[in-house]
Amino acid sequence: MDEDFLESPVFIGGHRKSGTTLLLNLLDSHPELLTYPADSGFFYGYFPISEIENYSQQEKIDAILNLSVQNFESELNRLSEKDRKEIGFDLDEFKKKFRVLNSESNITSKQMLKNLILFYKENFSVSSSYKKWVEKTTSSEIYATEIFQWFPNAKFIHVIRDPRDNWGSLLSGWDKRYRHLNDTKERLLQSLIDRCKLGMEFGKYNQELFGSEKYMIIKYEELTQNPEETMKKISSFLEIKFNSILLKPTICGKLWEGNNFEGKKFKSVSNTNTNRWKERISEKDGMIIEYFFQDIMKYYDYQLEFELREKVNAAKEHYKWQNYTQNYSFKTVKDIPFYSESKK
Repeated sequence: MDEDFLESPVFIGGHRKSGTTLLLNLLDSHPELLTYPADSGFFYGYFPISEIENYSQQEKIDAILNLSVQNFESELNRLSEKDRKEIGFDLDEFKKKFRVLNSESNITSKQMLKNLILFYKENFSVSSSYKKWVEKTTSSEIYATEIFQWFPNAKFIHVIRDPRDNWGSLLSGWDKRYRHLNDTKERLLQSLIDRCKLGMEFGKYNQELFGSEKYMIIKYEELTQNPEETMKKISSFLEIKFNSILLKPTICGKLWEGNNFEGKKFKSVSNTNTNRWKERISEKDGMIIEYFFQDIMKYYDYQLEFELREKVNAAKEHYKWQNYTQNYSFKTVKDIPFYSESKK
């Protein structure tokens, strides 16, 4: 029974701050789904780096615990002390047992992921009728080919968001989070250009490759503005019974109040930060984003706002920063190899 269950996963992907956590928490309490209650980090912090770097077994276990379980712990810490006690999940004990379970033999990346889910199921199970399990890692759409090779019966839900709104959400977290991960806001914007654009393009092609019956794309805007209709579509896609509980975001069955950087608390799906990019980002940043994203934005029916000349000029100014801050760039003409050689 466990093996059938373990071969029936649901993966949630999409760029960070695009609504992936909201969807995860909406699925959290459905009795037919076992939902790992946090971004597992598996597809950006474990796979494929664990294989590329040829991690030892101990390093593999450490990587999972330092990512997946730590993220889980962070989500639990958002809850009240009362809720945490009622959940009663002993993370320290979980870590100890997980080490023992996975140290017995060499384990593939697929098996490590299955073990994480199975171990979570054994230690936190409130239903006897789970049909599928749900895992979320931001940007996991990039690895859809591997995912469907590992799990032919998998379903994938890719959440996309207007990249201008996505940037507004990221920018709101600069002081609390992202300034510790990036040296400048330009660097953070470049990460959006690189990874979010790539992810949206992968979504287009993944759906062509695997079909809409296996790969679903939903918009953050649809999820926040029409949650019931959207969750009914998702229920049909996942072949589970629609339940009104899908309209209430939870973590381990307890009310989830959101993860926005402005500290706002919500008791249900909110469209507060939908289509607010004009209030949250500069016109210049909007122009830069449209320059890089315009083709894929058109594909997903996001309306463009700026003139071509404006976007070209904004992208040019952004490149002035980009060209002189990359590892391959030179700082002065004397740093050009052929220039130095010609002066000898």
